[in-house]
Amino acid sequence: MNRGELHLKLHLLTTPPHQLLSSPSPNRIRNVKISSLRQHRRLLRALVAHELLRRPQAPAPYSWRDDFAPEAAQILAQHAVQCRLDRDQTAMARWLVYCEVHRMLPLDHRCFVPLLERLRRKFLQAHHSSSSSGRDSAAGASADREEDEEERQSREFHAAADDFADE
Repeated sequence: MNRGELHLKLHLLTTPPHQLLSSPSPNRIRNVKISSLRQHRRLLRALVAHELLRRPQAPAPYSWRDDFAPEAAQILAQHAVQCRLDRDQTAMARWLVYCEVHRMLPLDHRCFVPLLERLRRKFLQAHHSSSSSGRDSAAGASADREEDEEERQSREFHAAADDFADE
């Protein structure tokens, strides 16, 4: 028995209205950003779980490749825009959530590569701009020195990722 149609308009607010009206202080902006990142990670966790569970059969290990339904991708994109998250922040959120999921159900490793490349590129850009004056730019630098530099950069990258995960 068909009783008609129901049309809904949904609004997703990520910041309470009273915070939008008050004057922003640096601490409040940082707290709102951290809160937004947490919300984005929770939303991403829920959507990944939905994508994995909506399939008729249990997903095989290493089969999911970051292939969200168009509606889920739209929700994630809209949430990122409303939270003013840039692509690097959303990449870090995806990396962290995918690592959590990967421990329970192995994901296809190909979904990690683009995220890791984006994060590494961003980290190296920030590192080069902050320490460009202190770098040895001699053409004949030894291979040992380059390996030490890569190890140091890798440690800094992982430390930055850990800091982000703690937020």
